[in-house]
Amino acid sequence: MSNIINNIFFDQIVAEIFALIKEKKQTKVLEIINYYNDYRNERGENIFQIRNQNHNNILLLSCMFELNDLCRTIIHNYNNLFDLGLRNLQGKTALIICIEKNNFTIALELLQYRNSLPELNYNTDNIENNTLDLIMSKTNLLFDSPEYLQTLAKILNYYLEFKSTSQILHKNIDKICNDFYLKRMLPRFFKKKVIDFDKICDPIQEADTVIVKGNPNIINTRSVTNSQLVATPMETYIAYPLREDNRSDDDDDDETFDERMNNRNVRARYSGGKPTRKKRIKIYVSKNKRMSKLKKHRKHRKQTKKININL
Repeated sequence: MSNIINNIFFDQIVAEIFALIKEKKQTKVLEIINYYNDYRNERGENIFQIRNQNHNNILLLSCMFELNDLCRTIIHNYNNLFDLGLRNLQGKTALIICIEKNNFTIALELLQYRNSLPELNYNTDNIENNTLDLIMSKTNLLFDSPEYLQTLAKILNYYLEFKSTSQILHKNIDKICNDFYLKRMLPRFFKKKVIDFDKICDPIQEADTVIVKGNPNIINTRSVTNSQLVATPMETYIAYPLREDNRSDDDDDDETFDERMNNRNVRARYSGGKPTRKKRIKIYVSKNKRMSKLKKHRKHRKQTKKININL
């Protein structure tokens, strides 16, 4: 059974721990934690659940001051006493703080526990501080820190297992496929039955290439499962051109229109289209123009008759 301490005295103990952390006195903090971890205040809270004015607890503050020994002890010895994914007033978790400070050693320690990534439990991707976006923004550290790649791979693994339909995951998979080094260095951390970057990236890059060239009819879509990601380019057409072999010799190019163009007024001056299509109806632009030709023809015939009579 836990020992109960008066709220005021309990808060003073935690305040002393916070002060020692800022002074980076890890040994003294560890002594106090080891002694008081089993105590509770009158509200039933332990020392790891008490926060300061910025909503930082002992672990969050230890990560800020990069006290690695203290962080490691709290993470592995006392993780059952509080939530490793608690957020402070700025919405940052202990994992986010470590990644911001490039402290991937402690980040990997935290990632041994799923609850260090609280966004895995959210039903939305509208997250102000997202761990996957943050780690992907630091690809410049790829060759400077061997632990960076391990941290990225671990976070991706969690997303693939617990949040495989997340648009945040889709977006960052696209970034990986377009990064020469990440695409070649990440696969060794994954089994191909979980994610095969070769099968994923090739269709994505093919679709992106067509989009960049200016074809708005290519849609890049991906269906995601916990075993694979698939990019499927889709192609649609507005209309097909009228084939040359379906036109008669007496058609006037300036007057012939494709009735399948939905009144778009597009002239059929080219060949092509589907080989199996049926012959299309051709209409004329102006009935008046047609009637004027008919009148000229009739007038010519009358003049011819007059000449014959005179003869």
